[in-house]
Amino acid sequence: MDGGFVASVSHMIVRQFLQWVRNAPPGERAEATSALARAYLYSDLSTDDLAAAEGAMIMMLDDPSPLVRRALADVFASAQKAPLVVVNALAADQPDVALPLLSRSPLLLDDDLVDLIATGRSETQVAIAGRPLLSCSLAAAIAEVGPAEACLALLENADAEIALFSIDRIVERFGHLAPIREDLLARDDLPMATRQALLSKLSQTLAGFVAARQWLGPEHAEYAAREACERATVALAAPFFIAFDTIPELIVAGLFQRGKFSAADAYAAGDVLAAYGAGLMALVLIASARASFQARGDTRTPMLIALAALAANVALKIVLFRPLGAVGLATATSVGLWINLAALVGLALAREGMRFDAIFVKTLGATFVACAFLAAVAIFGRSSALALGAHFGALANLVALTALAVVGALVYAGVLLGALRASGVTIASLRR
Repeated sequence: MDGGFVASVSHMIVRQFLQWVRNAPPGERAEATSALARAYLYSDLSTDDLAAAEGAMIMMLDDPSPLVRRALADVFASAQKAPLVVVNALAADQPDVALPLLSRSPLLLDDDLVDLIATGRSETQVAIAGRPLLSCSLAAAIAEVGPAEACLALLENADAEIALFSIDRIVERFGHLAPIREDLLARDDLPMATRQALLSKLSQTLAGFVAARQWLGPEHAEYAAREACERATVALAAPFFIAFDTIPELIVAGLFQRGKFSAADAYAAGDVLAAYGAGLMALVLIASARASFQARGDTRTPMLIALAALAANVALKIVLFRPLGAVGLATATSVGLWINLAALVGLALAREGMRFDAIFVKTLGATFVACAFLAAVAIFGRSSALALGAHFGALANLVALTALAVVGALVYAGVLLGALRASGVTIASLRR
C-alpha cells in the first residue's frame, strides 16, 4: 500500500479525534487520551501512525483540563519509549499533573531535574527526592535548596546516593527538626562529627524552648545547652579517640585484612588511622566551639580561624610529607584541627562567650579516668583477645576486635558512671 495514502489516513483519523475532543466532557477526553497513549506504547503501529499519535498528544498538552494531561502523565510515568517532548512538557506542568513523571520517569535527565528542583514547588521537590536510583548530584541539589519535607523524603529513599557533604548540609539546615534528626541518628554509617553536629542542633533547639518558656534567660539557656552538648560530646567521642590511638592496626586488620590486604598493609594503614585519630576530639568539639560565636551573630571570626588553621595544615603537609609520607599528611590534618579548636576556645573565653562550669570540669575528669581504664583494657587485653580470636581462623582479628570493643565499652561505661557519681555529678545534672 502506498505510504503517502497510509499517512493521509492516519492524519485524517487524528483530525477526527481532535474534532471530537473539542466538545467531549473532560472525563471522556481523559479516557480517550489515555487510550491513545497506551496504543502508542503497546500497539503495533506503523511509523506514520506513531507520528500521528504523537502529534495528537502534543496537541492535547494544551487541553484546559488537568485531568487530560494527568492521564498522559500516568501512562508515560514509567515508560522508556514515551515521546520525550511530551514527557518534558508534562514534567514542567502543574504539580498534580507532573508528579507521576517526576517521581519515576526514566527519560528525565539530571540537568532537567536540577532545574525543576531549583524552581519547583515543594511537591515537585518531594517527588524528585523519592525517585529510584537518585543520583548524587540530585541529592546535593535537594539538600541545598529543598524544603524540610523534600530532605526527609531524600533521607527515607533507600535507593538515593547521598554524599556526606549533602547530609552535613541537611543537618546544618534542618538538624533542629525531630523527624530529620531521628532518621539520621538511626543510620549506622553516620560519622561521629555529623552525630555531634546533630547533638549541637538538639541543644540549640532545647535552649530556644527553655528561653521561650522563660524558664531561663536566652543567654543562660544558650550557655547551658552548649555546655551540655560539650559534656556529652567529650564523653561519647573519648572512647574512639583511645581506640584509634591504642589499637589502630587491630581495627584495620579486623575490618579489612583479607585477600591481598596483608598484615603489613594493616600496620601501615593503622599508623595513618592513629595519626588521624589524634585529631578526633578536636574535630567533634569544633562545632560546639564555633556555636559560641554563631550564637552572637559572629560568623566572620570562625571563618578566619578556619582559614588560618587550613593554612597551617597545608604548610605542615608540605613539611611532613617527605619524611613521614601518608602519616605526615594525617598528622598535619590533626594538628590543623587542634589549632582551629584552640583558637576558637581561646577567643571565646577571652570574649566571655564560653565558660566551663564545675560540672563540665568534673565530667572531663571522670572521662579522663575512664579513658585511662579503657586504654589499659586495649593495651593489656589485646593478647588475650588475639588468643581468643585465633580459634576462629580467618575471622581471628575481627573476633579479637569485637571482644576488646565489648569489654572496653563495659569498662568505660562503668568507670565513667562511677567516677561521675564519686564526684557528685548525676545523669540529671549532665542534661542541664
